Order: sequence, then structure tokens, then C-alpha cells
Amino acid sequence: MVETTEVNSREHLDELYGEYTEQGYEGQMIRLDGPYENKRSPKLLKRKEFMDKEYKILGYEEGEGNRAGTIKHFKFENEYGRPFNSNVKGSFEYLADLLEKADDLIGVEATVKFFNLTPDGVPRFPYVIAIRDYE
Repeated sequence: MVETTEVNSREHLDELYGEYTEQGYEGQMIRLDGPYENKRSPKLLKRKEFMDKEYKILGYEEGEGNRAGTIKHFKFENEYGRPFNSNVKGSFEYLADLLEKADDLIGVEATVKFFNLTPDGVPRFPYVIAIRDYE
């Protein structure tokens, strides 16, 4: 059985969110007033906060199969020297354009959005949302 807490203000909702994340939960589920539905429901919302940070592009990998000719991911390191890969958000055309210019992007700062950091400081579920001075 999962505990349910009635909330009547944004402040209370935010306070509970802080408590849940401090306890190690990913976020909170918000159920709007209404009857239970035994399926996906627009009255049940998931709240997870994301963070973003700038990292220097160190390399890249090309996609395979139906993603051939596009960027599969960029390679980065965190401040402790731990490597990680990050997918890139964008259309097929955008990812193909990035692959053409990828060698010139090495050393450029990219904004990586992610859920949180692992104990090693590596972004969890990362994806590139912007590349500095690109376009």
C-alpha cells in the first residue's frame, strides 16, 4: 500500500517533493481529484526535475542501421575525468548535419540535460539540448 497525502497548495506540493527526493525517490506522483482508473490516466501526473550543465565535447560516434549518417552520441567527461556518452535531441536532418560538422565541434561546450548524477558524478539519462556557437 502506498501512502497518499492530500495537498491543497503548490507550497505543500513542493515541500513534499523535497522530502521525497531527499529520501532517494526520483520524484512524486500527483493524482488529481477523481475516481481511480485501472489504466493510464490524465489525472495521474509524474513530477521529476531535470538539471543541465555545460560539458566540453571530446568525441562522437556515428549511428548505425537506420541511424547511419547521423550522430549517435557525443562523448564527454565529468569534472572527475569519468567518461560518459550523451544522446542528442533533434530531427534526422539535424543529427546528419551535426555528423558532418562533428570534427569541428570537438572542444566546444554543449549543454547536457539530465535527471541527476550517479554517485560517480556522471549524468543519468543525459541528452544534448544545445551546442555553443552552433548554427
